[in-house]
Amino acid sequence: MVIPMAAGSLVGSALPTSNVREEFALNRDSVMMSKNGVESSPFALRVCFDGRKILHGGIGVYIQNAISGLLAHGVRLTVLINDSPNSLKGVLSPAVYEACRFVQISAKPFSREELFGLRSEVDWSQCDLFHTPNYVLPFGVPIPSVITVHDLIHLRFPEQKYYPYIAGPLLLSSLFRSKRVVAVSRATCLELCSFARRFPWGRRHKVRVVSNALSPSLIQRAGQPKAIQPDYVKTRFGVRSRYLLAVLSTVKPHKGVKDLLDAFLDLESRGVLRELGDVRLLLVGQGTQNLLQIEKLIAQVAELRCAHLLGEVTREELFQLYGNADGVVIPSFQEGFCLPVIEAQSVGTPVLCRPLPSVLDNLSPRDWVCKDFSHGALLRGIEEFLRRSKTREIPAEAIQEWQNEFARRFDPVLLGRQLLEVYSEVASPKSPTDLHFNHPFSDSLRKRAA
Repeated sequence: MVIPMAAGSLVGSALPTSNVREEFALNRDSVMMSKNGVESSPFALRVCFDGRKILHGGIGVYIQNAISGLLAHGVRLTVLINDSPNSLKGVLSPAVYEACRFVQISAKPFSREELFGLRSEVDWSQCDLFHTPNYVLPFGVPIPSVITVHDLIHLRFPEQKYYPYIAGPLLLSSLFRSKRVVAVSRATCLELCSFARRFPWGRRHKVRVVSNALSPSLIQRAGQPKAIQPDYVKTRFGVRSRYLLAVLSTVKPHKGVKDLLDAFLDLESRGVLRELGDVRLLLVGQGTQNLLQIEKLIAQVAELRCAHLLGEVTREELFQLYGNADGVVIPSFQEGFCLPVIEAQSVGTPVLCRPLPSVLDNLSPRDWVCKDFSHGALLRGIEEFLRRSKTREIPAEAIQEWQNEFARRFDPVLLGRQLLEVYSEVASPKSPTDLHFNHPFSDSLRKRAA
């Protein structure tokens, strides 16, 4: 059974019809062109942002969004990276790239060197606050620190039995030492508070909810007229029929990939997929490459004529795959935020998911939710979605209300403003010379606006 989202609720689907695209068209250059944040405040907060995972799937998009949003509000950013800054020239826009001060360090994420050596690789006198986008806070950082917690997967769905015995103490230590904790969803916030309840010194009052956002490049692309090319997937990937899309940053057990493949195997064996137009399942993302290491899953895919593993794709390819899909399926058992949901919604593609609390917060009137987390519910959900999603009627008022809210909630500029509000609770500029600081981002904006 599938539970369509109530037409009148604000938890529901995407549809950038012309109105949403107009909203994005107005906002798409706000990260690059808005001078309000840069010039309105005489003081600029100096933030050291840990960007070492900027190229890593969902957390990488979070880092890119946070950097763009903070720059739009005049923050002076020092970004920590492991590789050469030149590797980011094709990832960040020229204006954002030029506005950041990159510091290359050797300590790798989630390493002993990170915990005990990172503090000696950074000149902290140049910064007012440190923000790391995960729950591992290095020891010895001498300035106020903020951490972002995306999920508690290592505690709730550990790949190895010993993971909770490492992740738990690290998280507790970071909760104790950080000044503020950013949770990317209400669901993550509730989990954090529940986890910290057993430890009074865990300081639950530190937690603030700040959602992720759409990437500036996706907002810009979605705002362009006729952005979706109907023949793109057929020409580029050879897929000529209907398809559902699964975007995977990993194939760890909590992602539910095995259940998804089992469901499609069942539908294929009963002839349902052929009856409905030879429906295909496309799996894309960094996580699909790891399937090669999992013999059981690879064997399942080999049995499926309808399944295609596309691996990692470019931004433009992913954009077109989203836009041409019948829907995006989320088979996960747990997610902290689930970026593919709002990415699909930004181009008008409905989502089918299991009843994940973090995802339910962001669903639209066009999205569908499975009754429970069982394999049977996912199987029935996929079949019902394929049969009914294109014929279901939704009141235009509900769609319009949701569209207006969607365009506002997931703008990177809003993410930057909310992060800055969190920062301002615990840090402020120390140097009066900031009064006349010429932000490089501001200079770039002036040139472009001239």
